[in-house]
Amino acid sequence: MRDPFVAIASDGSPTSRHPRGHGTFAKWIEAFAVRNPLVTLEEAVRKVTGLPASILRLPDRGILREGAVADLILFDPQNVRARADYVNPFTHAEGFDLVLLGGVPAFENGERIAAAGRLLRHRGA
Repeated sequence: MRDPFVAIASDGSPTSRHPRGHGTFAKWIEAFAVRNPLVTLEEAVRKVTGLPASILRLPDRGILREGAVADLILFDPQNVRARADYVNPFTHAEGFDLVLLGGVPAFENGERIAAAGRLLRHRGA
């Protein structure tokens, strides 16, 4: 997980009955950047944002810069908790205060406030 070329992702769908559909990224931050830090918080965020976006050839995603799409999450790493488990796989993570998708607020304090975002596919070879 420390290798700079290893991206963190999930094959869990938010509609499947597996906890990774709602807890993968919170668990990554909570367990490996905060509780037992194997990577810095900055590296943990890069491994779930900019690195996967570059692998999928999405140059306007996963990085903060002018002209990029504003997919942003405001959070205090000390408050991030993965709460989904096998009994309750649809339980949302906590500690993500605000989620913006394309600059549109989608979640605030754990509650969905808008249907924002869209399906992305990599952009050609």
